[in-house]
Amino acid sequence: MKALSIKQPFATLIMNGLKDREHRTWTTDFRGKFMIHSSKIPDIKFMEEYGFNKTALSNGVLLGVVELYDVEIYKNEIKAFLLRNPIEFKEPIQYIGQLGFFEVDKSILLKK
Repeated sequence: MKALSIKQPFATLIMNGLKDREHRTWTTDFRGKFMIHSSKIPDIKFMEEYGFNKTALSNGVLLGVVELYDVEIYKNEIKAFLLRNPIEFKEPIQYIGQLGFFEVDKSILLKK
C-alpha cells in the first residue's frame, strides 16, 4: 500500500478530519487509499505559532489511512490533494518515511 510522509501537526490534522487537502508542488495520477506517515521532523515553527504541544504528536510513524479522491491545481501551480475518509490506527506504527508516495508492505499492519 502507498504511504505519504507529512509533517506534524498536519498529519494528525488529516487523521482527525480537520484537514482535507495536502498541498504539494507536484501532482499524481494516483487515486485511492494510502497511509499517512508523520515525518520524523515536525513543523516546529507552525506548532509554536498555533500552540501545538510538540511532545503530544507522534513523529516517524504510520498514523492511519486516508483516501485521495482528486487533485486540484491552482493558478500558482500549487497542487492540492483532496482527501476524505480518514481511518486512524489504534496505535501508531514506527516506520521510516521517504519522499513522495512510497510503498509499505501491508503485512506490517498484521504485526499490530
